Amino acid sequence: AAVGLHEVACRLPSTLFPMFNRRSNWADCVTTHRVAAESASKTGDRLVEAWALSQIGYALVKLNDLEAFAPLERALAARQELGDTRGEAQTAIALGTGHLQMHGAGEAALRHLRRAADLLEPISGASSLRSVALNNLGEVYLGLGDLDAAAECYLQALEIEREFGGHAEGYALGNLGVVYTRQHRLTEAIASFKEALPKHRASGDLEGEAWAFQGLGEAQAEAGSRADARASLAEALRIFEQIGYQEQAAETATLL
Repeated sequence: AAVGLHEVACRLPSTLFPMFNRRSNWADCVTTHRVAAESASKTGDRLVEAWALSQIGYALVKLNDLEAFAPLERALAARQELGDTRGEAQTAIALGTGHLQMHGAGEAALRHLRRAADLLEPISGASSLRSVALNNLGEVYLGLGDLDAAAECYLQALEIEREFGGHAEGYALGNLGVVYTRQHRLTEAIASFKEALPKHRASGDLEGEAWAFQGLGEAQAEAGSRADARASLAEALRIFEQIGYQEQAAETATLL
């Protein structure tokens, strides 16, 4: 970007995003994608600019930053205008996740994530992204206390991931573990969390691995397996500290 190669600069961050996502390196994600958005604006490539804005917003959601909503709304409007249906769904997922994370399970989160899942259903090759939408929609239902609807979303997501492949399989399994824990189906919960762990490790998804360890530890503790629970929670704590999730690390430490 500094030497005027904006057509290159606006596309470079797309090669980095999977690493940022799986290593929870959100600060660098924001920095690089802001460069991408500015370079795309200078080249007049609105599709790439909308993509960069969406990724900025998603990264800010992961940082729990309310500034996330402005770039996401800009990206959503641009993608709708340009007829980028898959991109619109991707941004709707980020918006729904942002509302869920920062405002709780409510109408806004439900609307955006339902919209994303509906948009992606007929699109060939979008199955993995639809599984992400279903996983996050399940989290909304979980927050609303509708365990049956949450489980249905997670099972649909898991079916997609197992048929087509994708790194979100670990999240579907972990989320099912949460539902089973709340339903006091502890044997099934422990099995789901244990199955999720190697999926996260295979994709290098440290955040997912940490959440799976925490869920596993909580289910093991409820089942009376105290030593196993402490070992699982200690691993969750280690990974949360490694990726800089200090608030979650502190919460996990109280469970040990």
